[in-house]
Amino acid sequence: MTIRSLLRSVLYLSGILLCLLLAGTTFGQKFSNMMGQKLTVKLNRKLPSVVHLTGTAISVRTNSQVQGGMKFKEKLATFLESELFSHDTRLRPEPNNPDTIISCVITDCPPVSIKPESRQSSEYRKTPQKWNEKKRKYETEIEKVQVTKNFTVIRGSMNISYQVTDRRTKAILDSGNFTGKYLEEFPDGNGAPPPAEVEEQVMRSAVRQIVPRLVPTTEPVEVMLARGKLDDAGKLGQAGLWEKMSEALEKMEGTGDFKKPENDAYRIYDLGVANEALAYKFQGENMKQSYDYLLKASINYNKAIEVKPDEKYFREPLVRIEKALEQYQSLAKRQSPGRKTPPGQSPVSPSASRAEPPGGKSLPTMPSKALTNQDVIELAQAGLDEENLIAQIKEAPAVSFDLGPQAVMNLVKNKVSNRVISAMRIRQAALTKTPRSTPG
Repeated sequence: MTIRSLLRSVLYLSGILLCLLLAGTTFGQKFSNMMGQKLTVKLNRKLPSVVHLTGTAISVRTNSQVQGGMKFKEKLATFLESELFSHDTRLRPEPNNPDTIISCVITDCPPVSIKPESRQSSEYRKTPQKWNEKKRKYETEIEKVQVTKNFTVIRGSMNISYQVTDRRTKAILDSGNFTGKYLEEFPDGNGAPPPAEVEEQVMRSAVRQIVPRLVPTTEPVEVMLARGKLDDAGKLGQAGLWEKMSEALEKMEGTGDFKKPENDAYRIYDLGVANEALAYKFQGENMKQSYDYLLKASINYNKAIEVKPDEKYFREPLVRIEKALEQYQSLAKRQSPGRKTPPGQSPVSPSASRAEPPGGKSLPTMPSKALTNQDVIELAQAGLDEENLIAQIKEAPAVSFDLGPQAVMNLVKNKVSNRVISAMRIRQAALTKTPRSTPG
């Protein structure tokens, strides 16, 4: 056998051995596979409006305080009406006898600014070929040079003052000032839009700030899914089969690689994504069910963080979920105005546990004010076991918990368990009656 054929045989056998080793290796669950590819899915997050319009007949009235805005009066009314009607099919135009009057006044509309600007910057360029006597050949070198770049900078803005009035009661339902802005720069002026187009864009920008205050809107959100052995479940989510994805993830609990907490954290995270998607799916059909799914998703995300706090992607959904829960609670307040005693604030139960922790340490006295995050931390650090701590949360006369992402991270850092955080979240959510039907 020649040396060449021997080397070829060794390389062939080494390749087979490497393949066998890779096939038997478990890479665990991550947010990308061995090739760095990520699995993402888009959720259509539905946002409730800030103001609930009980009257469905609306009249949009527009004006301008400045000469430059007069030409946009009709466009402003048309575009605002179109946006409102496309998001809320309950609404209908009624210019003469409306339930609700939406007044918009253009208060500032400066001319579009178009200015040329030049800037110095550096870039690397190839030099002309030079003869290298030592190497006996021509070579091209790379050198750093200073260059002047020319831009066309376009700026535009429009300020709109708006007010929403209930025509029958004369009550002002909402008001505010919104500014649409445009700022773009175009190398050598290429692709720069005409001033009329910029003016229309700033008007539309301001209107799109008004619309979410009056009608429910949809916001697409791209969410990452864990990979590895969770790929098949993730593909169910990509196909919109969220119930099936949730069922598949539930069946994986305690099996195979998911017996390891660091792997199971990714399964729990994906379960949170499925529950969040289901919350958005049922929004508008069954608000109570949608709200419950949001709570489940929040618990899933918090638990994933508790199990694997060093995974940065677990923290991203918390802000989104907390905001959604706050919006639901705000919606519930509008549906139950004047409620004196919110559900969840009950008298102290005589059976509230005061059991001593191991070692005979005395527990901190329960505060007469609302129970806070710090109270929970102190009770946990004093040695109160999980069951009794949850009982304290359930039976406290009032609670005032901060369950934002940073506050939750602080609870986890201070060894407050996921079950306790979940109890805090459920109790806090119970302070406001859960929405049970679509408003209006």
